[in-house]
Amino acid sequence: MNYPTSGYPPNNAAGGAINRYKSIGVETADPGRLLLMLYDAAIGNCKKARILLDKGDMAGKGTAIGKAQAILNEFIATLDYSVSPELCSNLEALYFFMIDQLTQANINKSVEPIDVVIKLLKGLREAWGEAVEKTSSPQQMP
Repeated sequence: MNYPTSGYPPNNAAGGAINRYKSIGVETADPGRLLLMLYDAAIGNCKKARILLDKGDMAGKGTAIGKAQAILNEFIATLDYSVSPELCSNLEALYFFMIDQLTQANINKSVEPIDVVIKLLKGLREAWGEAVEKTSSPQQMP
């Protein structure tokens, strides 16, 4: 059987469909849901870094930590001090602390700082999740 050369190869068809589904989810998400998706991605990358560190995959660990740090930097860049200066200042300090912890984990090949960051991210994600739930209007299913 011949398959077309364009598009996804047959063995990647499911992966391609999943990636397209995720892309649509990101493109259509409201800002609150997008924030939660980013928290989930940061937590996931921290967990991945921890696993890769345990396996001795230093390059993979570094990549996963870099992705988590990039998300934290994006959180910092999008803080709106005009809305709540004190909250933004506190969040910025916390995000910088987490970036530093991940840097220490990367340099020292230590899981403890990663665990600290995961715990903090989970707490923030839970708090933002509650806020998003309170501000989101119920959506009708198609």
